[in-house]
Amino acid sequence: MNSRFETQNYWFQLPDSAAIDAKKAVAYLNQKPWVDYAEYGNDFGGYSGIGLTSRSNKPEHVNDSVEVLQSVGSFEKSLAEFDWQSISVWNQNVSEYMETIFNELNLKPLRARFSKMQPRSTVPRHIDDFSENVTRVHWPIVTDDKNIFCFYAGNKLVEKVHMPVGKCFAIDSTVPHGFFNFSKVTERIHLVINFGMSFQEFREWIKVNDLFKNPVFQKS
Repeated sequence: MNSRFETQNYWFQLPDSAAIDAKKAVAYLNQKPWVDYAEYGNDFGGYSGIGLTSRSNKPEHVNDSVEVLQSVGSFEKSLAEFDWQSISVWNQNVSEYMETIFNELNLKPLRARFSKMQPRSTVPRHIDDFSENVTRVHWPIVTDDKNIFCFYAGNKLVEKVHMPVGKCFAIDSTVPHGFFNFSKVTERIHLVINFGMSFQEFREWIKVNDLFKNPVFQKS
């Protein structure tokens, strides 16, 4: 890790107890349909997802991976009004290994999905919706060293991060950021889960709590 970047407080890697088995996740993904994010705008070309949470049980919402408010509840409510720890968020896309992961989490997610970037594709600089009240956690499932997560100060690139397979990273998404897949052949697939606390709150929470109830479950 880059110590200079850590002091800027934009991201941190969680302990290995939060790692997951990427091979099991890939086997799960082989059974699920991907939704193309291009329908949500030109900036999302080459980017697709599998939604694991939904706004409702309606069939058209089951795979709405990019819907807000965080894919659950009501658009009329602010995030602060949700009793987010009591929400049962997973939908019928969740089975087998992913169900095990959700059941082992010490925090219930607001939103969860797999995201996939095709080779030679990008997601440009942006700040996530409701990011001041949300921490986004990434687990790379398929990647290589040409897949880069970038943070910005204004228009200036200030840090590039490569995240190894299976490891767990918390991201401060109030900071402008984007993703680049410079690989010619490798898809970039991440499991992404949003939790309903600020980045600083999550950083303090993780110091005294395991993200998983059973930190070694992924090795069983």
